[in-house]
Amino acid sequence: MERPYGDKTIWLEHKSGKPIAISAWEARMRRMTRRIRAWEMAAPTGVEFIAVHLTYAPEHQWRPGHISEFIRTVAKHLGKRLLGYAWGAEMQKRGVPHYHVVLAVKRGVRI
Repeated sequence: MERPYGDKTIWLEHKSGKPIAISAWEARMRRMTRRIRAWEMAAPTGVEFIAVHLTYAPEHQWRPGHISEFIRTVAKHLGKRLLGYAWGAEMQKRGVPHYHVVLAVKRGVRI
């Protein structure tokens, strides 16, 4: 698998105290996983998380405000069943963003 951050190496201290080398991509994935797990642990009972990935089709162009429009549309559709959300973006090789969205919703909600 091609790594989006190339071969950049980050040195971390293992629990044993010995340094270990991992790629910048692996470090980013570990941080993201820890944050998502912490969010899940802090969520009250009755909350579910839905992951959404948004990628532009080649015939569509990015413009400012697309992600805001998506969030507004979801919020309008779900109303009070949407308890929160978080999103992040990464650039694709072709120069357009790819979005990762996590929606916190009341248990049983489907989109």
